[in-house]
This record gives sequence, C-alpha cells and structure tokens, in this order.
Amino acid sequence: MQCHAYAYRDHLSTQKTAFKVLQSGFYWPTVFKDAPKVCKSRDKCQRLRKLTKRHMMPLNPILVVELFDVWGLDFMRPFPSCFGHSYILVGVDYVSK
Repeated sequence: MQCHAYAYRDHLSTQKTAFKVLQSGFYWPTVFKDAPKVCKSRDKCQRLRKLTKRHMMPLNPILVVELFDVWGLDFMRPFPSCFGHSYILVGVDYVSK
C-alpha cells in the first residue's frame, strides 16, 4: 500500500506498484497477484484511473489569435448630414473589443 500511493505521491499502475515493492526490499511469492487487488480495492484509485479512448472527450485545437487579427466592420444607418456625411463606419476588433 505504501508503494502504491503514499511514499511516492503517485498512483502507479499494478505492474509498477509490484516493482516498487520489490525495489523497496520486500518480497512475497504472490506480489504480482496482490498488487492488482490492492489497486482495484481502493476507491480513490478507481476514481483516478486513466480514461479509456471510449470515454474521452474529443480534443479540439484552440485557435490562437492576436490583437487586430479578427475585425468586424459595419455601416450605421443614415444620420442627419454633418459636414456632408450621413453614415458612420464602425470597426470592432473582436479579440480586445
């Protein structure tokens, strides 16, 4: 149990746990049979186990954009004429707003 979770601060697989037991200087004939039983009997190990590909969410790349990479332009409706101009052009940078 100490070689599985506490001494190394990591939840190792069953094979690695058995090898850590042997490296620590302990041995008994059924060490490779007992390691999976210990790992499967702990509730925390069952919650932290690796996800299989069937249960994984698909990985989507994150789009990295810089300031002023994505723009939006819009014309505002006609306003009363001022200096001969009646429309306003609005530009928005969507990254920084």
